[in-house]
Amino acid sequence: MHHVQQAASRLTFFLLLALLAVGSSHVIADSNSLTGRNVAFVQFQNGSIAQTGGSTWTEYDNSGNARFSFQETQRDDWSVYLNDASRNVQMQLDLHRKWISYGEDGGPKRDLYKITDAKAVTGRNVSQVQVPNGKYVKTGANVWSEYDASGKPTYKFRETNRDAWSVYLNDPSRNVQLQLDLHRKWVSYGEDGGPKRDLYRITSAKG
Repeated sequence: MHHVQQAASRLTFFLLLALLAVGSSHVIADSNSLTGRNVAFVQFQNGSIAQTGGSTWTEYDNSGNARFSFQETQRDDWSVYLNDASRNVQMQLDLHRKWISYGEDGGPKRDLYKITDAKAVTGRNVSQVQVPNGKYVKTGANVWSEYDASGKPTYKFRETNRDAWSVYLNDPSRNVQLQLDLHRKWVSYGEDGGPKRDLYRITSAKG
């Protein structure tokens, strides 16, 4: 009986170690998924700052109106550094401290906005969207292609607009409109400029 209890205790101990290891790796994976190296969108109370192409970042108010434009000058593991040459303003998007800091004329920075959310892929920079039976891929300037599950191209679309969370596509040959909505994680479908309905669930996206 004593040996059985010892064996049960050892088994319980090793199970706990395994659970702790799994939990630790999960936390590490989550914490490492978004860094200064891949962030493309930062939200704060009164607006957002998004990477809108190459080294260009744009600050938006809560209504989605563009306010200022910045050039990215550097990245490190936790931060993106921006410069607005027209105003000689420098910003640091610090994901570690969760603050956007502000400086002028190359001087010291002060905390300006508390970061409330951050994303690596947004409507501004997404270039591929995966759905259960295929994917949508940006294949050229304002050109997107739909592929089936076997990788065969099926339809082509023209990109007509983007916002913080979505890309809007049009196929004039069929008069079909799509919205790739990363916020709701749905591809919605409409015809003849009418209302859209949810068509495919988005399973993943790449920038």
